[in-house]
Amino acid sequence: MNRTLQLIAFFLLLSNQMMAQAIPCFNFEDIPAGTELGPASGNNPGDVLFSQAGIEVSIQEIQYADGTTGFHNAVIYGASTGWLDGQFLFMGNNSFQFDLSQADGALNQLCFDFFDGGGVENFAVNGSSVAVVQDFSEIANLSFPGVALTVDFSNTGSLERGTVCITGNIESLLIGGQEFGIDNVCAEAVLACPIANLQAEIVSCDENGNYNIEVDFDWLSPLTVIASFDILIEGEQAAFITQSDLPYLLEGVQPATDALEFTLAVCQNDNPNCCESIILQKQCPAGGCMEFEGLAEPVYGSSAGTPPGTAFYNESDIGLLLIPFQSLFWTT
Repeated sequence: MNRTLQLIAFFLLLSNQMMAQAIPCFNFEDIPAGTELGPASGNNPGDVLFSQAGIEVSIQEIQYADGTTGFHNAVIYGASTGWLDGQFLFMGNNSFQFDLSQADGALNQLCFDFFDGGGVENFAVNGSSVAVVQDFSEIANLSFPGVALTVDFSNTGSLERGTVCITGNIESLLIGGQEFGIDNVCAEAVLACPIANLQAEIVSCDENGNYNIEVDFDWLSPLTVIASFDILIEGEQAAFITQSDLPYLLEGVQPATDALEFTLAVCQNDNPNCCESIILQKQCPAGGCMEFEGLAEPVYGSSAGTPPGTAFYNESDIGLLLIPFQSLFWTT
């Protein structure tokens, strides 16, 4: 019987425009069947046994429900069992930690196939406390900040089997068991900063050098709804926004530069390595409204000593020129 248990920690939007790269899977096909990992091979808890594409896999102790720990051997099982896809890693009272913090790219998804032969299992994401469960289906009820967890079960015979996918900001995964097998541990990486198509337009300004700027951009990441950003003017923070604020009107900007242009940048919050920038000219848009708020004198003209032909006011790139009044009278 098939059943799907889903835990949604938050909604994730996967953009079709995302630049993604698949990292080679850990499928255990290159290790001789029957290889033991653990005390039988001289391994200690914390030893790194596998590494590829910057992902390191270490063997760890298992934690039991009563608080004690164990450390026995894991085995590479051959394809003849038919329990998983070809060779797989069978854990016998131990755990394995996948450290993704130095992976080739910012990972957004990690999936693996499993079967549960009985006993307790360990599960932790991103350094969380290790959950000790009696049935692996219980992990679908767990919550891990910053990620969403999906467990799909396909039960055949006496073995509980299926696929787990973790989506979000993944730094590490710990998985362990007493009679637990895993295979096809596959990750996907987003290689580029997901900020794209930055647009910034000065929509209005005043004679005091205050600029109102409309800012918009695309965020091509699966973490859309939790993403937050800093808007910087000449390197100084001008606003803190989320994607739901876009397009955003940045009001009253006074660039801290005497140059005729200034730089506006958008950075992912707390990630100065993910930024896009644009250069804006200090020019008010043509065709703006004239509100006459900047008139220095209450009266202009001969009574105020303003000679004809004087350019006495400019606003929104529109100038006012004082000219003599002329009239034409018709008589019959």
